[in-house]
Amino acid sequence: MNTRKSRIGIALALIAAMLAATAIYVHAKQAQGNPASVAEKENAADTIAPAVEAFPMQVATNGRPDYMNNVEYTDSTHSRVKIAVDSSAVDLSKAGEYPVVFYAENEAGNVAQAKTSIEVIDPKEKIIYLTFDDGPSPNTPHILKILRDNGVKATFFVTAQWPKSLPYMTQAARDGNVVAAHSYSHNFKIYSSLDAYFADLERIEQEIEKYTGQRTRIVRFPGGSSNHVYRRYHPGNRQWIDTLKAALLKRGYQYVDWSLDSKDADGNHVPVTTLVSSACHTYHPQMCLLMHDAAAKKTTVEALPAIIKYFKAQGYKFGTIKSTDYVCHHGEHGMWPN
Repeated sequence: MNTRKSRIGIALALIAAMLAATAIYVHAKQAQGNPASVAEKENAADTIAPAVEAFPMQVATNGRPDYMNNVEYTDSTHSRVKIAVDSSAVDLSKAGEYPVVFYAENEAGNVAQAKTSIEVIDPKEKIIYLTFDDGPSPNTPHILKILRDNGVKATFFVTAQWPKSLPYMTQAARDGNVVAAHSYSHNFKIYSSLDAYFADLERIEQEIEKYTGQRTRIVRFPGGSSNHVYRRYHPGNRQWIDTLKAALLKRGYQYVDWSLDSKDADGNHVPVTTLVSSACHTYHPQMCLLMHDAAAKKTTVEALPAIIKYFKAQGYKFGTIKSTDYVCHHGEHGMWPN
């Protein structure tokens, strides 16, 4: 028993030392209601630790990660939270995935922690990001099986178009795939206003959290960031989509387009040979492939094994998009992943 107490004491001392050494404060949002008055703060016995949420990160080898951009805090009473980051396990000189732990202490001395990971990527390494829009659908379990059988992972930009299929998000996450946001309704009316867009995004966020246990900060716009559909609702304002993109980034999200298109959006029964020939190119060491997980996209499922086989033969690794540091934007310098 004394040994166990001693270990706990050492661990607490290490955390305290980290927090003392890392004198970084953020003004956290209050978890509920309005900020407490000074008198309430002084008189209340605060025993509640801050709420901490940490998000995955991505950085190139020998890069300089901005750890503070990947953590969020709320506190029930106090306005300031002191934070420390334990990145001692991270080797920025070597590609791989490493654990990172955030510690948060409020002014009453209550401490909380949140764990996440950082992926260090060699910019010269060949990586293909398989992405599927519009699901989950009745096709999702077939896609998941193919991914498992081939030992690869993918990123699913999900909707709520097939409510009975929503639980497939749970299995996708358990398999190590990433579940990110596409749209709740996939109705282009979401582009009628910023409020309409973010209301829809919040609804799909709630579904993602319900089935995976966590929210996401990764988004793909229906139609991509270079779509022209929004012009139906904003005639004469061709910069409105830029306003939306800026608002999304300001809220801590990252939007992801694609650099390679399977062409399965051209119809519901595009021949497998067409999908494979469209998807299988190697003109960049890191590429993001667009595919669809809609109920009618059965030929996409049939084409997937051949697509995976091709990229394996070309020496590509299969990545997932889990960090806001990942950039693939249409029409910008960041078209290719960082």
